[in-house]
Amino acid sequence: MYLLGSPRLERSGRAVHLGRRKALALLAYLSFTEQPSGRETLAALLWPDFDDTHARGSLRSLLSQVRKIVGQEFLPATDDRVGPLDGKGIWTDIGEFQSTMVQIRSIQLQGETAAVAKTLPLIRRVAHLYQGGFLDGLNLGSCGLFSDWQFQQGEYLRRELCTALEYGVRASEDQSEIADGVAFGRRLVEVDPLNEEAHCALMRLYAAGGQREAALRQYRLCEEYLRRELGLDPEEATVMVYESIRHSRPIRPPAVKPRLQGLPRLAVLPLRDLTGEQQWFSDGMTEALITSLSRRAEVETISYSSSVSYRDTTKSGTQVAAELSVDYLVEGSVLKSGEEVRISIQLIQAGSGRHMWAEDYRDSFYNLLEMQENIARYVTAQVVQTVIAGEARTGRSAIDPDAREACMTADYLMRNSQTDADIEGARAYYQAAIARNPDYADAHAGMAFTYFSLGGYGKDFSPSEESRESVDSHLHTALELDPNHVQAHMILGGLRLEWDWNLPEAERAFQEALRINPSHVETLTWYAFLKMAFCRFDETLELLQKAQRLDPISLVTLVHLHRYYCAVLQYRRSLRVLDRIDELYPRRDTIANYRAWVYLLMGQYQNVIDIGEVWPELQRFGSYRSHLIYARAKLGKTNDALELLGEMKTDYENAAGADAAYSVALGCYGVGHESEALEWLEQAYRNRDGALVQLAHRKPWGELHWHPHFQEILGRIGLEPQLEYMRRALNSTPGPASTVIPSTL
Repeated sequence: MYLLGSPRLERSGRAVHLGRRKALALLAYLSFTEQPSGRETLAALLWPDFDDTHARGSLRSLLSQVRKIVGQEFLPATDDRVGPLDGKGIWTDIGEFQSTMVQIRSIQLQGETAAVAKTLPLIRRVAHLYQGGFLDGLNLGSCGLFSDWQFQQGEYLRRELCTALEYGVRASEDQSEIADGVAFGRRLVEVDPLNEEAHCALMRLYAAGGQREAALRQYRLCEEYLRRELGLDPEEATVMVYESIRHSRPIRPPAVKPRLQGLPRLAVLPLRDLTGEQQWFSDGMTEALITSLSRRAEVETISYSSSVSYRDTTKSGTQVAAELSVDYLVEGSVLKSGEEVRISIQLIQAGSGRHMWAEDYRDSFYNLLEMQENIARYVTAQVVQTVIAGEARTGRSAIDPDAREACMTADYLMRNSQTDADIEGARAYYQAAIARNPDYADAHAGMAFTYFSLGGYGKDFSPSEESRESVDSHLHTALELDPNHVQAHMILGGLRLEWDWNLPEAERAFQEALRINPSHVETLTWYAFLKMAFCRFDETLELLQKAQRLDPISLVTLVHLHRYYCAVLQYRRSLRVLDRIDELYPRRDTIANYRAWVYLLMGQYQNVIDIGEVWPELQRFGSYRSHLIYARAKLGKTNDALELLGEMKTDYENAAGADAAYSVALGCYGVGHESEALEWLEQAYRNRDGALVQLAHRKPWGELHWHPHFQEILGRIGLEPQLEYMRRALNSTPGPASTVIPSTL
């Protein structure tokens, strides 16, 4: 069965006609699943407009037809379940594609020079199998769920091909296999034309093979793609390769970068809720397992926010492991019936799919925390093949089961919160937990987090007195009950950073949290934000990279990575990060606002205005309104800019919107009113606006950075003026604040 490119079914080299598009769609879906699929799921997938009875009848008829064609022995079916498709009896190109990718990754992990020679034939095989997009030309029209699934699987397979080809290009270049490298590179830019690194590698390979004109043409092609699709110029490194080739100067190819050997990496997939009615409980158990495992120094554990995205996935374990770059998967289920809990856990080796260990646990709900610790210890021991003898169990005071249930429900609401009302709901559950169990550290830390989360949502994003007192009180209680409470130390660091501007105390709090749990992603990201405030960009990137390794799809980490690239003037990379966020999270108005910020820094003022036309809801963002004022002023639309600035000031005075004094200050500077901008920055300081901690490295303030009043505000916040950084930031790249800094500085 061929599913990559135009789909078709063959038997003994001759085409088999299925007659209906949905027959092929059904086979394609079942070829991806490793477990039987429910008939209700398949019926809803392929007949979304039918009622249940007619949808199931249509599925029964289609399934009967398909089983006659492919052989009933290769496609098992019961009254409730269908599949999976027998991979031994029915060959599929995606099956071989995936198994070949597993071989490639397995060889790469060996870290041997000989691995290159072993891998290149496999990469050729992968490239040959990928004859086109997944199910090219198959369109089921109104079957929206199937179309979404088809798109997601197609993107996964395309990314896998790109991964293989990228390795093939690097390996071929390192081994001077010019013909292979060119073939891999050309295929890579065909499926990923905006991959600048691939264009650059092709240029080097063409040059090494004596094809100078082809190398120069490749640069022009790269330049055309980037300008047409992204409105960007090639990066400096690409230009340097081009200039070296153009002037016949020698260039050195980069070395192959094998994966670094390190700790075993594992992911805990969301435990299945067997009742179908207590998702909060299975999610809470999953997070508790991840938290316990992440404290272990022997392994690296993918964080909760990445794992939970695979809750209802139809992807195979091999696919999930490849996407998360892990060596082991932990899977299981949870069943809570009355006061009894049953937890089933199994450990799977990602490369081979081999089940290495499995265990069932039954206990009273009252002993839940002890069960979590035992499970974490046993799983860790299996992963690292080490017996942890005589480990002392962490002592915990008895927690009332109703309080524990309320706290876990609150945690669930906080993780999935979309509005202030969600956070308020979580707060009510935390309050109930504390009422039942006043000495419950987790509940007090959770309460502190709700006040910290909502404390900055009012006018000027500044904390209210009530929020401040509540955060202080609950944090004090949580740390008094549990001095090693990671979340409490993290919140304390955020409080000291954004509300107090006590940066040394913030750093100490983050360091303490990471001492307790070096893999706590949220703390790593907060700490990176602190380092960025001081323009310590090497340390910032190191922390963000570690956070990304542990949680590849963390929204907070990706947002801070976007901010980091803006701070170091790598705007193209920032836009790529925003593309990734846009793929993962349905928050397009927020992402559009981030894009407007990047375009402002790049001096692409018309793009700033155009984004507002596409996303009119951006007008509710005070920050976007300041960007719009800035852009209009730079394009000579001064009257429009001044009119909008007047509206911002009025809204601020009337508390009619979310405009902060910081945003008004930027708008004032955009229209050239520097003195007024400083007055509004002073107002932002009085309001304790958390945005001011980014003031030292924010490029649009231009010459204002060197004003004594501006420098004095920086000093009061605790930020030392970063003269050398600002000199480079303001002079090296054209943008809205491009200016010449006096040489005396």
